[in-house]
Amino acid sequence: MACASFNATEKSTTEEIQKLSKETKAKIEKYLEGENSEKKKMECKFPLFFFMTNTTPEYTLTMCHNITETTTPPEPLPGKGYSKTPDVFLKSCGKGEYYVRKFSGPGGDNQDKTWHEEVKKLQEEIDGEGLKYDNTIIYGMTNNTREETKDRQDSVMLKKADDSGKADETTTTAATTTTTASTTTTAAETTTKKEEPKGYSADKEEPKGYSADKEEEKKGYSDK
Repeated sequence: MACASFNATEKSTTEEIQKLSKETKAKIEKYLEGENSEKKKMECKFPLFFFMTNTTPEYTLTMCHNITETTTPPEPLPGKGYSKTPDVFLKSCGKGEYYVRKFSGPGGDNQDKTWHEEVKKLQEEIDGEGLKYDNTIIYGMTNNTREETKDRQDSVMLKKADDSGKADETTTTAATTTTTASTTTTAAETTTKKEEPKGYSADKEEPKGYSADKEEEKKGYSDK
């Protein structure tokens, strides 16, 4: 995945965050359009991923696009700042289990508020079942652009943790052992014509989890 990040604080306004988000997205798009070590144009596909550190007052939000490359993608170009740190970095997918809450957000300017509301609902569901999760990073996934307001497929995720509260490194490709309280939709109930985001696993009789496989780097996400 091709990723870029920005920092914000609790006092950042909606307009400031939207501006930072657009600038971050533009950095990734430039990389995909050929501003890389090989001047190679690449295609990206949904879903899109977001990772936010659960820290205060400052937090970091990372945005990632899947890359449809079967070979090693080209390196990002050095940044223009003093440190020359690239604006874009590459992140591989590993394995992991996540508690997932699927929803259909409003899109547009109201989408940011909805992300936070759905994270809170997911935390309450997991806490209600007495389950453990890693609360240091909040994950988001969407099958839509920010501007789309209809037939959205959005999800928030929290990584499963062991009894000590540490992120659980036990992995599975089916993720059927992961449980949460009932979510808003299931894959079977989704009527939109858009392709179901890769990496999902849904079972009509069991709550849903999430898994990604390192050998198929375009599916899902793990911070490993």
